[in-house]
Amino acid sequence: IESDSNDSNKEDQKRNVEEDTKNDTAEDVENNDEEHKLNIDKEAGEENEKNENKISQDENTWYLMKTNLSKLLQPQSPFLKLNDVIELFSAYVIQRKLDIFDYRNILVAIVKDDPLGQVFGVHAFHRSQTTWLIKQHLVPVSRPVMEKIIMAAAARRPK
Repeated sequence: IESDSNDSNKEDQKRNVEEDTKNDTAEDVENNDEEHKLNIDKEAGEENEKNENKISQDENTWYLMKTNLSKLLQPQSPFLKLNDVIELFSAYVIQRKLDIFDYRNILVAIVKDDPLGQVFGVHAFHRSQTTWLIKQHLVPVSRPVMEKIIMAAAARRPK
């Protein structure tokens, strides 16, 4: 009878060790996942900070929009700041939202059948790619160059 109780004690101990190991493993995995998520969040935060610095530098920069995007967005002025271009772009996209966005994933614009797709040279793009795609169609213009272009345009106008 003692050997039976010893065997059952050994089996109980073995089960307890297995359960503890499973629990430890689950806790370790959970802790590692949390640590991994924290690292990803930290890296994303650093990347966002870099992007915010780049965008804040762009706030003071004037741009000339390339012809193909300009025809599509129809700006009032040939010289724009990045925020102005983004507002025009947003207005265009919102106007065409039913044609561009799939309700299953509104972060992806499907533009293969839209003039925007021809301008950007893509069939679709993610929201995170928008600023990069827009910047491909902007030419930074210095203040002196901008003034020369304005003066030349004014000189060409009939009086």
